[in-house]
Amino acid sequence: MNQLPKLSLDLIDVCTESPSFTLNQGTPQGGDYFINDIQSTIFDIKELAAGPQSISYYYTDTVNNCSNHIQRTININPSPIAKFAFSPEFSNLDNPNIFFGNTTLDIDSNVWNLGDGTIFSDSLEFWHSYPDTGTYQIIYTVRNQFNCFDSTTHTVIIHPVYQFFIPSAFSPNQDGDNELFYPVIIGGNDYTLYIYSRWGELIYEEFNGAWDGKVNNRNSINGVYGYTVIVHDFKDKVFKYTGILSLLR
Repeated sequence: MNQLPKLSLDLIDVCTESPSFTLNQGTPQGGDYFINDIQSTIFDIKELAAGPQSISYYYTDTVNNCSNHIQRTININPSPIAKFAFSPEFSNLDNPNIFFGNTTLDIDSNVWNLGDGTIFSDSLEFWHSYPDTGTYQIIYTVRNQFNCFDSTTHTVIIHPVYQFFIPSAFSPNQDGDNELFYPVIIGGNDYTLYIYSRWGELIYEEFNGAWDGKVNNRNSINGVYGYTVIVHDFKDKVFKYTGILSLLR
């Protein structure tokens, strides 16, 4: 009497966000796999429901033509969906303190990477003070009771303290110094520059522009001109500046 082939089937539980995989864990290799009594070679996690799945492996010995089969259960466990909140969304060095709070349900542990070299573990909420201006990528990773993981990222920007500077004169004479008239803005986003003649006529208007002392590509005469600058800071708050400037060639 021929002996039935001895089979083994090593499977581990997976998570709903795990990648699908080829069924080749049975030994000896060369048999057929069935998922819930349906023959398949791919364990397609995206197409299967969370919960227990029955895997059967059938093998026929090519020498004695004896067949055997083995059955195991693999669980598709739910993965957490990593979420967190932080406030304020916009900040600068006057107030670089950011509050972070977990909003993920049913987790056993978490890890916060705050983007500045700071890493916290198993903290659900806390304040963190950033040491300098910059853009910081927050990576938040969570794990649930089934050892399933998920992570999410957000960006925190710490802006410099808002400051505005503008010259009182410029000299567009092609000597390489002070050729353009424009504001210098720290902690701001965009601006619109308006230039007026001594009679109040608008002669220049440009978004994030710099005036080269020309109107219709012709040099303007030396003298006094008026300006208005409309600035939006990092919170989109609007600032308006008006004054006079001297054009000196």
